[in-house]
Amino acid sequence: MSFFRNLLPSYIFYYDLPVDTIVGGVGMFIKNDLTVQFRNDLKINSTSSNMVENLWLEVSKNKLKFVIGGIYRHPSQHITEFSESLQVSLTKISRRNVSCIVAADMNIDLLKFNSPVVENYIKSLLINNFLPVLLTPTRVTSTSATIIDHIYLFNCGENLEHNRMVCGNLCSDLSDHFPNYILLKTKEKID
Repeated sequence: MSFFRNLLPSYIFYYDLPVDTIVGGVGMFIKNDLTVQFRNDLKINSTSSNMVENLWLEVSKNKLKFVIGGIYRHPSQHITEFSESLQVSLTKISRRNVSCIVAADMNIDLLKFNSPVVENYIKSLLINNFLPVLLTPTRVTSTSATIIDHIYLFNCGENLEHNRMVCGNLCSDLSDHFPNYILLKTKEKID
């Protein structure tokens, strides 16, 4: 981890690594002049049937405050069990009414919204007012296109300038997934 800690000067690297495998994990670089609190009350427990790494941070500066969640859900795990666990975290955020961004490699294809388990997953997001903002395929092969990487926003409107959000994918062969991004322009300058 020392390589990642020293990769970007003026940033602190936060991460959650898998316990039983070398595949997976989640990390975030946060500028060192921001106030960061771990939100372990939002953490989803990883089990043998619901393997997941996740990191929840409350990041603030001046009057702005966001909860940022990063999630890696291992493929071929039970979507229903994961959805139920995720819903607990989303409900807590929704009740507190704090702005939130969730960026994740969910390994749940949103294009399969007709499947009952995917439909229930999407409903659990929408019930808690988390809106998907990344709606283009994030993994494309010669035989398929899927939306398995997700970015969701909750209650960010009051902190953002009107219509000042851009998100999408970068075309790259670094991985079998496209790198995703979201840019938000806040009303208040963060520096």
